[in-house]
Amino acid sequence: MLSVTLVTLQTSAFYSTDVSAIGVGARTMGMGKAFVALANDNSTIFMNPSGLAQVEHPEILSMHTSLLNEINYFSFAGSLPVGPGVLGIGLLQSSIDDIALTQLDSNDRPKVTERVTYADGLAALSYGLSIKEFLSGAFNCNIEGKVFGGVSAKYFQKGVTDLAVGNGVNADLGLLYIPNEYWSIGLAQKNVLGAAGPINWDTGARDELTSYTTLGLGYAINQAWKILTDYDFSFSNKRMGLFHVGTEYRLDSYLTLRCGWE
Repeated sequence: MLSVTLVTLQTSAFYSTDVSAIGVGARTMGMGKAFVALANDNSTIFMNPSGLAQVEHPEILSMHTSLLNEINYFSFAGSLPVGPGVLGIGLLQSSIDDIALTQLDSNDRPKVTERVTYADGLAALSYGLSIKEFLSGAFNCNIEGKVFGGVSAKYFQKGVTDLAVGNGVNADLGLLYIPNEYWSIGLAQKNVLGAAGPINWDTGARDELTSYTTLGLGYAINQAWKILTDYDFSFSNKRMGLFHVGTEYRLDSYLTLRCGWE
């Protein structure tokens, strides 16, 4: 099965997946990945880099789990206030172990010749800061609330060692507007380089990373309870829209309830 997939990549496949689409961290995944308009912890490195500006102290976030009892998934993100904004670094890694490669034996029956691991990884370097003063000066107006902007530079590597490996670079852009204590609006453009930032395989294949936009809206009923919704859409490859809805209710400093739908 894996051999067929790799041959397809060489001949007809055009798009490659972004591993961050799985979700980052238990918090965002617990809210159905409705996070673009909240974006206030290290998960925002991969979701909406502008939200890094809301991180006030050095912070580390990490998670390891097994998805569907087959996919090993690891995430790590760290942030540090630097200069006028916040610098963040992040790592994502998903892998599937013990994939059997086969060939037909003398009796035309499949025989396992090797067992391999497929891995899909992403490293990101991000920066977020307040851009309210810049926008107010550029448009000669007084903007109420807070406005943040951010960017993530990303490096991808995926494939099977000694069989087929692909790598490439791309970037995300993000905006976050918080007009008051109740409402927030987020906007993230994923893989903005599009065809200019492909995955190049050592087999000679070339895959484009899907570029898509996420628009998010958040409402705080009170300081403890937030409701969020995101919508993903893309014009580049007619990707179908995807809704995310989530909520978070903080009971106390140690316990928070979350649920979501995607």
